[in-house]
Amino acid sequence: MSWRGIQGPGRSHSSTTTLAPETSGGERPTQPSVTVVGQKNKHWDDLCRIGGSLKLGHVSASLLTGRLQAGARQHPLAKALLEHGKLLRTVHAVRWFAEEVFRRRIGRQLNRGESVNDLRRHLWVAQRGNVHHRHHDDQTMQAHCHTLLTNACILWTTLYLQDAVDAHRADGIAVPADLIAHISPACFEHISPWGTYNFDVAGIRRRTRRRPLRPLERH
Repeated sequence: MSWRGIQGPGRSHSSTTTLAPETSGGERPTQPSVTVVGQKNKHWDDLCRIGGSLKLGHVSASLLTGRLQAGARQHPLAKALLEHGKLLRTVHAVRWFAEEVFRRRIGRQLNRGESVNDLRRHLWVAQRGNVHHRHHDDQTMQAHCHTLLTNACILWTTLYLQDAVDAHRADGIAVPADLIAHISPACFEHISPWGTYNFDVAGIRRRTRRRPLRPLERH
């Protein structure tokens, strides 16, 4: 799959995205090529400022979206954002169909997201995972506590996974980076949702190292 006529944004309103076949010797190709026809958009400088403001945290995405949708007519900058989004979606779709490595990477990311959802369901066993509070503040507090507990479990598992990788490498066992990319810190087989957990905060603060790992069981 080849790219033809890709031009950056600039000083004009219109830009079109078309899927056009690329012919060679009068024969129809087996794969289409993406032709992006357009000139620079006059709102490109504003789009760059918006991106910088979002990245630096000067404005939230919800506030920006509300401001752009407040008027009766669609804001010209909102139209520019939509056109830019169409271009990005087109590039993403082309990469999805053309690159197998890209599809596999997205699949791993989706699997990690699902593993986090499984961990949240595993931890929320009381009252079958339902929120029974009437007031919104109580519901929000319960949701925040659930998120805090989930993040704490992921962090703790991540630390011990790193200790396990370091221990394997110290013993001469190869742990390649591409294998680590398939490991999710949201595993919960070692976490019991039953009973009561008591934490000695003062004792934990006095610790200078984490607990030692279990010996490796060779099968």
